[in-house]
Amino acid sequence: MTNQQKEMADKVIAHFKKNNGIKTHIDAFKQIFDNNLKSDVAYVLTILEEKNIVKCADGFNRQIFYLTPEGWNYTSYDEIIKKENIKKEKKDLKDEIDLRNAERVFKTYNSTRFIAWATFIITIILALLKLAEVLKFWPYK
Repeated sequence: MTNQQKEMADKVIAHFKKNNGIKTHIDAFKQIFDNNLKSDVAYVLTILEEKNIVKCADGFNRQIFYLTPEGWNYTSYDEIIKKENIKKEKKDLKDEIDLRNAERVFKTYNSTRFIAWATFIITIILALLKLAEVLKFWPYK
């Protein structure tokens, strides 16, 4: 978003808060902004809706919007960007840790596979010895 659109977002939320968050038609923002900026207002409202700050009340027409509970806590668009960056950094850190764990598991794969096969072979040998004991076959004659 451009700086002008960020300022628009701040003014849109201020307008909602001033009017106690009542549902507002998109044309009501013409009073705040120039008529030429209606597409920018629609864009700003779409972005704010994606960020769960405002919600569309009329579904398909996308003309009437209202403030969400998260919108009441809105301070500035830059604050939202900071929160998103913190979430992204946490996700990146988690992905890095997951990658290191996956690499460690991959390095131990061969030894784990060897242990599993050795255990399987020992189990087969013990089962054959037990079968030989039950049938009184070699070496239990």
